[in-house]
This record gives sequence, structure tokens and C-alpha cells, in this order.
Amino acid sequence: VVAWGDPHWGGDCSGEQDHLKDVESIAASDAAFAALRGDGTVVTWGHQNRGGDCRYFKSELYDVRQIVGSSKAFAALRGDGKVICWGRLESEFDAAIHCRDVNEELRDVQQLAATNRAFGAVCADGSVSPAVQQVHFCTCSV
Repeated sequence: VVAWGDPHWGGDCSGEQDHLKDVESIAASDAAFAALRGDGTVVTWGHQNRGGDCRYFKSELYDVRQIVGSSKAFAALRGDGKVICWGRLESEFDAAIHCRDVNEELRDVQQLAATNRAFGAVCADGSVSPAVQQVHFCTCSV
């Protein structure tokens, strides 16, 4: 993996280079990157408040199949259909807290998508989960 640009905004991954092996894909926020490795683990770098620091979620970031980035946060989809979020949706709103708020509805997730300040998920039954957007939820149904 090679990163370039402003080091404070994700342009320097040298501190994680030893862990950036067998990378299958990367996702970006506006100031950080998240790399998905072949073993299903995640490596992040960049601005810590914009998703560049996932150390508090390392124990939950296993068997990851997909990562999407919003402006200041990431969501990871595990093989068991569970979604793990970290970073910020807005400067004062923790993405992990919002992810836990909709955890009951995030069952058997098959695919994730992100906008600038929200995440969405398609569930196995074809339903679309509520999307987290700032401090309120927008419930969508199919």
C-alpha cells in the first residue's frame, strides 16, 4: 500500500506499513483510510477522529468482508452479518454509538453503503436498515 499527500489527512501510512500486507481493498473517509486484509482484519491510518484509529474496535474487527467510509467514519461488515462502526459522523457524534443504537435492526446484513454523513445496509431479507444521519434516524422500508 502506498499513500501520499498531507500526512495528517492519511497521506502517510509508514507507521502501519508492517501491518499492510495481503491488502485486498481500501476505503477512505475525508482524512483517513481503512485497509481490508485477506485474513479479514482491518488496518487504519490517518486522522484519528475521522476513522484513522480503530484500536478500540480491534477485537470486533475480524472476518470483515466489506468496509465503507463516510466523511469522518467507517463501517465494516463481518461475515456473520454484524456491522462495526468507528470514527465520527459529526464532530461530537460517535459513529459507534449510533451503530449500537440500530444494532437490533442490523441483522444478517449483506451489503453496506455510505454517504457523507450516513450509513445504510441491505439485510438478507431484502430490507434496508435505518440509516444513521447526524443525531436522528431515517427509517426506510422496501
